[in-house]
Amino acid sequence: MEFFGIKPRKFNLKELDQQGTCYSSKAFTNERVYIYWYRYQVVRQRMKGPKVLEVGIGNADETNWLSEDGSFEIVSIDGSQSVLDHAAQKVRYPERVTFIHTYFEEFDSDIMFDDILITHSLEHVDDPVRILLNFKKFLKPEGRLHITVPNAKSIHRMLGKEMGLLEHEESLNSCDIEVGHQRVYTIELLRDHVSCAGLYVIDYDGIILKPLSDSQMNILLNNEIIDGLFAVGHRLPELAAEIYLCCCEKIV
Repeated sequence: MEFFGIKPRKFNLKELDQQGTCYSSKAFTNERVYIYWYRYQVVRQRMKGPKVLEVGIGNADETNWLSEDGSFEIVSIDGSQSVLDHAAQKVRYPERVTFIHTYFEEFDSDIMFDDILITHSLEHVDDPVRILLNFKKFLKPEGRLHITVPNAKSIHRMLGKEMGLLEHEESLNSCDIEVGHQRVYTIELLRDHVSCAGLYVIDYDGIILKPLSDSQMNILLNNEIIDGLFAVGHRLPELAAEIYLCCCEKIV
């Protein structure tokens, strides 16, 4: 099956594991832990529970926080075995999480979920609409699908363009390429993909105003300033580092 004329590529296990190793590396995690925490807070306050499907694990911080919450029955899936192995060691309450090694395109389940979390996964896949259509099948009638993606119109990307570091805001930088991003999103593109998958947006938010790179943010800014940037991200979501959409199945 194809959408937007995109032909699914063959899966490359080595490539997925290399990207997964990058996400779980100590240096990468330490630089971005503040943004993971703020992202988790934005998603958590809109979750219904108790049955949760996490699509893509990354560095497993959010998996761990979900397990620590104690309110959820969690299924976490990823296409990289190295990511799953890292997550199984990192999560404090592994008995609350079922880890499954599967490609997003091939996932199947008899379980219906109250919440499906696709946080920072759509930018990695060949065909985002195909992914959304597949996971929509496992959403309960009153369930919510939570999406976060990097924002092409973030202040730090616009600054990068003006400094000549990016040709366009939508251009992929070296870090994007290293972790396997195929795109960064505008809100218009994300809403288009969501609409094509027959989903309805019920909430929209921005995750932290980010004027500098991750490493610069950690070195130059204290916690009070970062907290303030998170608050401003709610007020100016179109300029935030990440876009968040809370979706439900569209009623025809």
